[in-house]
Amino acid sequence: MTIVSFPAHHGHPPRRQRTGVIAALDVGSGTIRCLIGERTAGDDRLRIIGHAEQAAGGISRGVIGDPQAAEAAIRLAVDAAEHMAGVSLREVMLNVSGGRPAAAALTARLDIGGGPVSVGHLRAARARALAGWNAPGREIVQVMDAHHALDGVVAAAPEGLHAQVLETTVHVVHVARGALRNLDMVARRALLEPAGRALAVEAAATAALEPDEQELGAIVIDLGAEVTSWGVWLHGRLHGAGAVAVAGRHISRDVAQAFSLPLAVAERLKVLHGSVLPGDELGMETLSAPLLGEGGQGEQQVPVAMLNAVIRPRAEEILELVRDGLQECPAAQAVRRVVLTGGGAQLVGLRELAERVLQRMARSGPPRQVHGLPCQLATPAYATACGLLFMAAAPEATSAPADPAADERASGGGYLSRMWRWLGEGF
Repeated sequence: MTIVSFPAHHGHPPRRQRTGVIAALDVGSGTIRCLIGERTAGDDRLRIIGHAEQAAGGISRGVIGDPQAAEAAIRLAVDAAEHMAGVSLREVMLNVSGGRPAAAALTARLDIGGGPVSVGHLRAARARALAGWNAPGREIVQVMDAHHALDGVVAAAPEGLHAQVLETTVHVVHVARGALRNLDMVARRALLEPAGRALAVEAAATAALEPDEQELGAIVIDLGAEVTSWGVWLHGRLHGAGAVAVAGRHISRDVAQAFSLPLAVAERLKVLHGSVLPGDELGMETLSAPLLGEGGQGEQQVPVAMLNAVIRPRAEEILELVRDGLQECPAAQAVRRVVLTGGGAQLVGLRELAERVLQRMARSGPPRQVHGLPCQLATPAYATACGLLFMAAAPEATSAPADPAADERASGGGYLSRMWRWLGEGF
């Protein structure tokens, strides 16, 4: 289990919107989804002009294990989306779900001598804070919005205010360098430049949460194929995140083992007939299914009641692991609402089960206000892909440069020099 937490902070500046063709690539362990959107000048709406999905290959628990298989799956998804949109992509926004995400809160103090705080002071303090980050084998994937204090008092908008000391805290999310660079490498082998990166659960929240939910508080649980990730939002900010390596594919494997079924058949039975609603393990209905290893010749009858009796314990385990992680995140104790995203969120009865296990109100989280997304795709499974697209449309939402080593070579400096350039792009 991976858990990261951030201190509370408030207020954030508006983000500029990018126009033109924008693309997102949700690289999951089970499915790869590509979305292509377009925003025209003078129109705030982001319209979907291309979409495709492809069974993933060579990816386990969000980490590249077979680059050739992963590249092939990415190419198939991207080519299909490009063909629909009538465009050729050069860069995409990527999600990060593997690599053991962790966080650091970096703080720096700057003496400004009682004068007004300028943009230069804010840049200098933020760069000084970021220069203090040093984690061997780890790489920054996201730099969160900074928050500031003047003479020990929190200041949401410090520019122009007078103070002796400016204190700036910057939160960064970082992952294992190897996992991140392997993801970038596979994207580049597919002739795509990573335009930015975001945690999968943050992208899902960007698409699924209502503005009031982000402000008043919500826990987003993204149920993927091999990783279930969660994040806690309060006062418009991500306060903590975590992941457990148990997810939807584990449920399918339980079904396959219990009834001696091919994995593909077990997945289909789970999706079409599975339920964790109370009482659904008591019915008399049966389903015909092929036996494993019989070449399609042998069949068996699978009682729906037994199918659901196999599914329910694993679904409960996933939610209990998430609950254990939430207990280590202080901000989660103040949040009473859960939003379920990801393909696993479509399991019948999961919302009711989440309410019982987590003792909070829960709802399903499809992406909201996505123009041009077909109705059959407006499901929780597409929340991460749509969120990536929204984040790609806001330049300030993108992550640190995809190749920090190249940035260092280009600048002729070290980590502090790169940070100064990143900050210059953001102001």
